[in-house]
Amino acid sequence: MATAGMVLLKRETGGILTPMNFSEVTFVIKVLVLSGALAAGIKYLAPYLMLEPSLRLAVVLLVAPAVLMAVLLWLQSRSLNNDS
Repeated sequence: MATAGMVLLKRETGGILTPMNFSEVTFVIKVLVLSGALAAGIKYLAPYLMLEPSLRLAVVLLVAPAVLMAVLLWLQSRSLNNDS
């Protein structure tokens, strides 16, 4: 986590590092928190579902977080584009 004296940097075209603005940092934090929540849900809540272990279930549980995040990010980008 960043402290008061730290500046988060991003790499611009040409390799130049520039400070990230607050909305970009907030977005990255939201993605990390949501990804962590999905991973914790799969790890700790899935055993209570009493599902029969299978390859199909393993693939679905591996792919579901990425697909869900992609859908949420796509919806957010659509709403941002509509506001402009």
